[in-house]
Amino acid sequence: MNLDGLTKAYTLSPLKVSPDKLLLDPRNPRLITESAQDRSYTPHEILSADMQSYVRELVCSREHDVKRLISSIKEMGFVGGLHEMIVKDLGSGGPYLVIEGNRRTAALQYLLGGRDQLRPDVLNSIQLIDVKEFVYHGNTEHTEDTVIDVLLGSIHIDGPKEWGALERAHYVHRAYIRTLGEDEPFHYDVDVAREVGSTFKMSPKAVRKSLTVCRVYEQLNRAKVGIDPRHFTLIDLATKTRSVAKPYFELDADTCELSNRGLERFTELVLRPNPTIHNPKLFDLFVEVYENGTQLEIEQVAEGERALQDTCVAIRRRQERRAFREDLEAVKDQIGALYIDDFRGTAAEKALILRIKALVEKRLLPLIQT
Repeated sequence: MNLDGLTKAYTLSPLKVSPDKLLLDPRNPRLITESAQDRSYTPHEILSADMQSYVRELVCSREHDVKRLISSIKEMGFVGGLHEMIVKDLGSGGPYLVIEGNRRTAALQYLLGGRDQLRPDVLNSIQLIDVKEFVYHGNTEHTEDTVIDVLLGSIHIDGPKEWGALERAHYVHRAYIRTLGEDEPFHYDVDVAREVGSTFKMSPKAVRKSLTVCRVYEQLNRAKVGIDPRHFTLIDLATKTRSVAKPYFELDADTCELSNRGLERFTELVLRPNPTIHNPKLFDLFVEVYENGTQLEIEQVAEGERALQDTCVAIRRRQERRAFREDLEAVKDQIGALYIDDFRGTAAEKALILRIKALVEKRLLPLIQT
């Protein structure tokens, strides 16, 4: 993507506004993994009391730690300017959609709902707050969504306030779909990935990783198998570890999704009650079993019929025995290659060689054959 002139495609103007005139954004990237709503909304939909109540419930969930913000503001007042809040006018002088700062908006609105319980100085600090108003300047080079992508990406993807890994993956996926064409069937295109990557300072390989994690997460989310953001690392490992990604989980490089059997296998391993794998170290052990174990061992581990650690110990011992036998075999071959006629030594030396070869036949061969 050519970002030349992008800074001329928008302005951020200082504005003082009451939190009551702010609207929470249903497309807030922090909520993508919870709401799975990846679409556009009309101003009428955003203004809806039901929509605002729904988004507020998501923003105030435990994961986003809004309670801590409420407590801090109630104690110290609202200190603006530490991190910019960015809003977009949906009317003419408000209301304003919050592009950046939804958690702070939810906290401020909650406190204003109980203003009688606030100290006068705290109330004074939150009645009017400093924000930046985003204004898009229409042009043929950059759409409004692209400009917002770059703006938020500079803050949360390669900037000082990073989103969680899964949130970043969903945001990159959203940008990829828009660049590819929302009516176009999804497929991986390196040129599109390169264009999206230029927006977020990511390589095409990193874009592909984000697309894959996002799409597999959504596959599991639709299957209602108990997936949640804490499983990000295991999805990432399952889809980037070459020895299992395609052979076992059947990852399709074009659609960036798992097959139905691959989804079942991941669910069985990671998401069932008392799963075989619940951390990255256990995933590494499973890869070891898959690479070196028998088909029966793989199936038993996957179905929880055999302990993963115990299976790895058994495999390693088997490998050690095999290596030991191979070493003995090499020794036998080297000794067997000794021919009496090649030596010009004494009769005693020749007799010693014969004794060594006889000892190999008697003692070493049984060890190799066990």
